[in-house]
Amino acid sequence: MPINQILVFTPQLNSRIQYTFDHLLHQVLGFELQYTYKIEEFVAYDGPKFSYGKNPLGGELFVEEFGLLNEHGFEDIDINVSDWGGLPCFFRVSEQSEVEFDFFSATFYLISRYEEYQPYVKDDDEGFPIEESLAFKNGFLHLPLVDLYAHKFFKILKNKFEVLKLPKKLSKTNIIFAVESAFAYQEKSFFRQVGGAFYDLYHLNVNKLWERIQVNFKFKKDPYNVFEELRKLKNKSEYKFIFLFQLSDFSVKNRNINHNKRTYQHLIKSVGDHFTTGMLIGYDALKQAAILIEEKKRWEGIAKVDLKVTGNKKYSLNFPDAYINLGKMGVKSDYSLGYPKHIGFRASTSTAFKFYDLDLEQATPLTIHPCVFNSEILQHQELEQVKHQLYMLRKSSKKVRGEFNLLMENSDYTSASIKKLLKGILKNEEK
Repeated sequence: MPINQILVFTPQLNSRIQYTFDHLLHQVLGFELQYTYKIEEFVAYDGPKFSYGKNPLGGELFVEEFGLLNEHGFEDIDINVSDWGGLPCFFRVSEQSEVEFDFFSATFYLISRYEEYQPYVKDDDEGFPIEESLAFKNGFLHLPLVDLYAHKFFKILKNKFEVLKLPKKLSKTNIIFAVESAFAYQEKSFFRQVGGAFYDLYHLNVNKLWERIQVNFKFKKDPYNVFEELRKLKNKSEYKFIFLFQLSDFSVKNRNINHNKRTYQHLIKSVGDHFTTGMLIGYDALKQAAILIEEKKRWEGIAKVDLKVTGNKKYSLNFPDAYINLGKMGVKSDYSLGYPKHIGFRASTSTAFKFYDLDLEQATPLTIHPCVFNSEILQHQELEQVKHQLYMLRKSSKKVRGEFNLLMENSDYTSASIKKLLKGILKNEEK
């Protein structure tokens, strides 16, 4: 009898049910799943099993459905959050259910980003305002709530089926570096150099002006060129560094170096020899598919491999259109989901999940890796406060064997305080 397989009885198997159950029971917990709508097959099965529907079959472990997983599209839902043994819960069901609320429907609501399909007034960054988030309004933004649901349900299954064992799975720490500006001064055009110098003079930034001169005359290394230093740091640990390079046309929003510069292209290739690399999506590319396609062609022309990894750090996500466009182009992984000015789990999970298209009612091949931290936060919160929050969140992620993804910039590593923060996190990770 397999000890890592669970049989699920459900009268109606659809894309929402498969998507949600796969995330909770397979991606988070690691179990293999089988489904059946045949009562005889379910009753005859001796291994771990439960039923999901409107009514129990009789005596089995039964989870009552709220109904969201059998609906189509999206609509405004009135949600009341209550407590389930210390965990926030919603979509309460009757007492005949083994669990007092439909945590499967709650999971789907959270990881599909159902609330972001609803009408809302955009924030100052043209994105989904955190104040509209169910997690923020109810004080569980800091919790990988979906993962905690899964592990609590595992204990219920374990009490019923002692043979069931939790498959081995390790938590991961990923540091994602958004390379919008590979260099502070190097490779900038003559007009940008002159403009920058006059700006430094006007604001009496004498030290910065002197540094600019030293770099341009090759007396000093460009301060943003920290890639070799990061390579040495990475080699001392087991975590993963990912570098995302921007290839947008220069504009008010996109201040990167010209993608045709040989030095920049060589940097992308050399970093790719040691790290996972991908593309940092430009402001306009998030909103226009044609521009996104052009940037993808540029990246593949330089890297000489298909683009599989993307991310966005500074701009609003443009959900769900950006994800739809990335999926159509064959991108496999994206590191954009998070709040630029707040620490926490935007989708209430620390486990990577597939993007679910609510318009088409189907899961897509695009995997979303939630980011709990964006270095933009340090412009709004004190370093010590951020450090404490990160330690607590990483502890929560490790408890549920999830991912701990930090979204930073190469330019951040020029700050002594941020460098200390990063090294402190990584040192603690190794213990």
